[in-house]
Amino acid sequence: MKHHRSPYILWTLLLVICLLGHGQSVYGQCTRQIRQYANWQTTFGSVTDAYKAADQLPATASILNAIALSTTRQWLGFGERIAAGTPVYLKLSTLNGTLGVGAGFSVQGYVNGPGATRIAVAPAVTDASLLGLLNGTGELEISLTPGSDYDGVFITVTGGISVGYTMKVFEAFILKNTASPIACNQAIDVMKGAHSGLNILTLGNVTHEWDAVDADLTTAAHMNLGLGLTGTVYETVVFSTSSTPGDSVSIMLSRDGAPLLDLTLLGTFSIQPYLGNMAVGSPITSASTGLSLRLLTAGGPIGILTAAVTGSFDRVEIRLSAIAGVALTLHLFDVTRIARKPTVAYTVNGVGGPSPICITLVGGIGFSVTGPEACDTYRWYNGTTFLGTGNSITPVITTAGEYVFYVEAQRVGCTNTETRASFPLTVTPKAGPPSLTIQNNP
Repeated sequence: MKHHRSPYILWTLLLVICLLGHGQSVYGQCTRQIRQYANWQTTFGSVTDAYKAADQLPATASILNAIALSTTRQWLGFGERIAAGTPVYLKLSTLNGTLGVGAGFSVQGYVNGPGATRIAVAPAVTDASLLGLLNGTGELEISLTPGSDYDGVFITVTGGISVGYTMKVFEAFILKNTASPIACNQAIDVMKGAHSGLNILTLGNVTHEWDAVDADLTTAAHMNLGLGLTGTVYETVVFSTSSTPGDSVSIMLSRDGAPLLDLTLLGTFSIQPYLGNMAVGSPITSASTGLSLRLLTAGGPIGILTAAVTGSFDRVEIRLSAIAGVALTLHLFDVTRIARKPTVAYTVNGVGGPSPICITLVGGIGFSVTGPEACDTYRWYNGTTFLGTGNSITPVITTAGEYVFYVEAQRVGCTNTETRASFPLTVTPKAGPPSLTIQNNP
């Protein structure tokens, strides 16, 4: 998963346009991808709710339990042969805070052999640090890339010398191109857990994690840390596609004990954007430039936190870190991604144009998008009247008056539309002939 960004074009304007925007090139291609989940499973050993690992629902999971000195295994198949070099992703979690001696796990691809046999495909993932098993508990996504064609993956859990080992398996999936438009900013998965010494089951927790993405402002996910703890709890929200640089993350939240009147009350709350498993920039904190907070309703407890992300991201990890002697609880009502506004340049005969402008000069008016995206289609409007598509437009104005022009971007392969950018323009009438008064003096 590798991505890049390009420079922008700077326009000289006589009028300051009250819009925010960033020039950039397209991350990746215009083709969108969707998840194809494993749809078949079988097991060896002790597995509870085995079918949930292949039900194509990322909120449900099977539970693999290996008692001391035993092995449990689950195979997940795609129902078709997958080409070598195609990454496969798994959402997993551990119910153990630490690994006992001899305990562990592995994940590996397989190909169907003669009869009911299944043959392992290299390589295997065996590094426990991938799941943070030695440093807290929680849900994470890992990936591996089989070196040969494969039919699925299998997960092996091994109990230690004196302790068992338990792991949840939510889903396995690959990414496939789709010709059908998708909701590019939709949240499609959620993960929760703890870092740095916390046990998510007993000391700190995140509950009702899916309520942060259910589009219902009467429900919320809850992030909790008790008194005297160290460490961090997190909730990760995964979106259906990677963003365009300059898109924003928006979080509606509240905290127990105090209204969110300013950013300092967020304390040890932070947001880390990711592209896959790679961090995009530094964590966004209350001190970050470009972070804004406003109340949903005047005097109300819910704040809307918005931050633009300069790089391309497909998920955000929301973190709450412990403060000695302070119990902390945050409620996440809604976590969304917002496409950036296009930036508009207004010119008259190729140079920055004035407003108001005389009706005699409107023939030279032009509007254009600054740093247009190759994967965006731009639609222009005069009020509610559609004018056309393209990176620029030359409006036809025949009468003086007040006008508001709009441009909106539709990303290729996406059903959602970017936020509209508006440009108000005052057109004054042509001055009439001068009035001449002749006065005869007696």
